[in-house]
Amino acid sequence: MNVRRPMPSASPGFTLVELVLSVGITAALTAGLASAVLLSAYSLPSRRSDSRDTIRANASVQQLAADLSSARTISVRDGVEVEFEVADRDEDGSADLLRYAWGGAGTALMYQRNAGTSMPLVDDVAEFSISTITRNVEESKTTTGSTPSGELLLASFTGWAGILATSQNFTLTHRDWAAQSFSMTWPEGSTDRQITRARCRLRAASRPDAMVLGLIYAPQPAGSSVPRSAIGSPAIIPSSLLTPSYQWTDLAFQDVVVPSGHSVLALVVRGSVSGAGTMERYYDLLAGSNQTFGLWSTDGGTNWNPSLLGQHSYDHPFYVYGRCTLQGSQTTVMQRALVVEAVITIRLTSQSRALATRVALINKPEVTP
Repeated sequence: MNVRRPMPSASPGFTLVELVLSVGITAALTAGLASAVLLSAYSLPSRRSDSRDTIRANASVQQLAADLSSARTISVRDGVEVEFEVADRDEDGSADLLRYAWGGAGTALMYQRNAGTSMPLVDDVAEFSISTITRNVEESKTTTGSTPSGELLLASFTGWAGILATSQNFTLTHRDWAAQSFSMTWPEGSTDRQITRARCRLRAASRPDAMVLGLIYAPQPAGSSVPRSAIGSPAIIPSSLLTPSYQWTDLAFQDVVVPSGHSVLALVVRGSVSGAGTMERYYDLLAGSNQTFGLWSTDGGTNWNPSLLGQHSYDHPFYVYGRCTLQGSQTTVMQRALVVEAVITIRLTSQSRALATRVALINKPEVTP
């Protein structure tokens, strides 16, 4: 018996249409993948570019650090700007003023010297800061100063304690002179000592058309009581201003400078002619010794009375004023802020990390705390 077996069928395959479609799809996918890889490659910074930016950033930091290390004074320091003075660099005999400033993200770090044009030191800066480190120093300073004293009372006499003195009249003429010797007390260490004013008790005499002259005399030798040489110009009082009764009368002096080494002077009052005025004088035989005493001369100042033994029995009521320059010292404690170091930080836009450096300031410039 013959058995009929079926014939095996042919293996399945791709049609021409399927083959063309698959090739096209594969090409499209390959092109897309290549584009993605290429774009990714372009988006990554190259090592060569990053290295160049690091060099530029580092160079700018090193220049700023070198300049700042020799700063003498710092006038501006606000975190993104610093202005300071350095020694003369252009040989014009004057110190140079340097300025570094940054305007914000993406701008350049600018450099300027003196009044020159501001130039970009490095472009496209993403971050920049400069901070200063100060050290507080406490210093004591003693200063010596001089101040005018104002008018001072140097000497006076208005009467003896416990004694009712006898009032006497002394008529002033061109030959009859009254004098009052006095010892002065000045502030210790004072300089530029001058007699400015004296007061005595005067009244009118017989000549209202005359004048009364007041002078300051220095004794010879220094320390004695006898007037010998006038100091400066006289104070002049017209006799017409005097009243019939005794009144305190001011004698103003303009240029009476106390000679060095003289602690005793004399107020001398005289008339321009006979009958120019009358000066009050006190007398008491029992008056004790004091630092003032009255004298008189009847021959225009050549000889003076009374004798040494009787001088303390006579005094003219008077006041003498003066002024001087006071010398004094004052110690003050000052707090000073000195810049000892600075920290500079910079990062360019293309960099992932910032560069920082620390610099010591040699001159330690002083700044306002």
